[in-house]
Amino acid sequence: MRQVHRPGEKLFVDYCGATVPVVDAGTGEVREAQVFVAVWGASSYTFAEATWSQGLSDWIGSHVRAFEFGGGLTELVASKCLELRHASSLWDTSGTLPGRTKTVKDGNARQSHGATRC
Repeated sequence: MRQVHRPGEKLFVDYCGATVPVVDAGTGEVREAQVFVAVWGASSYTFAEATWSQGLSDWIGSHVRAFEFGGGLTELVASKCLELRHASSLWDTSGTLPGRTKTVKDGNARQSHGATRC
């Protein structure tokens, strides 16, 4: 189903289920990084970055850098992640829009795909 979005209306945000291995060149230690993705609804303009966790400070920092990358705020921030969506309410200039709610058909799909927090 095609959706129509007005420019500047929505920013869709979430973490990818997969992590990215990051190798420390000095020690050879491998750490897993989380991948944050933000997509502007009207243009599909995309911002992505790796962070060490899905914690609140990384979540907020990723939003700040995404808005800087996009050159401003949107009216709404849409996220499927119910637990972290409340962090977005810290901004008075942007509302949050819930993503699709879990249905009976979803079952344990998120757990089986390796998603840890949302």
